[in-house]
Amino acid sequence: MSHLQFIAKASSSLLTGLLALLLAAFSPASSAQQPASAIFAAGCFWCAQTNFEKLPGVIRIEAGYIGGHTINPTYEQVRSGTTGHAEAVRITYDPARISYRQLLDHFWHNIDPTTNNRQFCNLGTQYRTGIHYLNDIQRQEAIASKIALEQSGVLRHVSPPVAVASSDYPPEFQLEAQRHAEADAQAEASQTEPGKVATEIVPAGTFYLAEERHQAYHHKNPLRFKIYRLQCGRDARLNHIWGNGQNK
Repeated sequence: MSHLQFIAKASSSLLTGLLALLLAAFSPASSAQQPASAIFAAGCFWCAQTNFEKLPGVIRIEAGYIGGHTINPTYEQVRSGTTGHAEAVRITYDPARISYRQLLDHFWHNIDPTTNNRQFCNLGTQYRTGIHYLNDIQRQEAIASKIALEQSGVLRHVSPPVAVASSDYPPEFQLEAQRHAEADAQAEASQTEPGKVATEIVPAGTFYLAEERHQAYHHKNPLRFKIYRLQCGRDARLNHIWGNGQNK
C-alpha cells in the first residue's frame, strides 16, 4: 500500500467514525428519556395530588375521571356514582429520576387497598382504587406488585373501617359519608379475606380532565383542604394500615 493510499484509507475511517458518533449523539436511543405517564385511582383526587407531587421526578399531576361510560363527565355526575367513573390522577414523570415501580410503591402506601368502593370517608364506586396501566410493562409490574403485597402479609392486621356518621362532618365536607352507605361498606369489609388487595388493575381507558377548580385544590384552598383531610380520617387510617408515619 502506498503512502497516499494509507492516508486516504485512514481519513475515510476517521470520517466514518465521526459520522457514527454524530448519529449516536442525535439518535432517540441516546437522547434523554422522554417523560412517561401513569394513571392511578386513589380515592379522592384532591388528596392523591398532594401525595404524588412531592416525589422527585414527578413533572405534572392532573386530576380527572376514568373507567366510566359517560362522555365528558362533570364532577357532579361522577360524584353521584352514576357514570361508572373513578376519581383518578394522571402523572407525568421523568423515568430517569423515578421509576414506575417506585410510583406503584408510593401508590400502595397512600391508599387503603383492603376496601372495595371506598377510601376513608368517601364511599361509592367513584372512590374505588385502581391501577390503570398504559402498556404491557406497566401491567406486569402492577400485577407483580399486587401479588408481592398480598404475599408479604403486611395487610393481615388491618381491621375493617370504623363506622362514620355523616353528622360528624360539616355540610361542605359530607361528600358520600351517608349512614346507609356506611352499613354497606361494613358488610362488604366483613366478607373480605384478611390480607387481600381489593384494588383493580385494568387497561386505561379515556382519561377526562376534571374541572379547573379541582386541579391543585390543596393549593387553591389550603385551609378547607386540611380540614377535609383531617376529618375524613385518611392519615389516621393510613397509619393503622402501614404503621405510624409509614405512609410516604
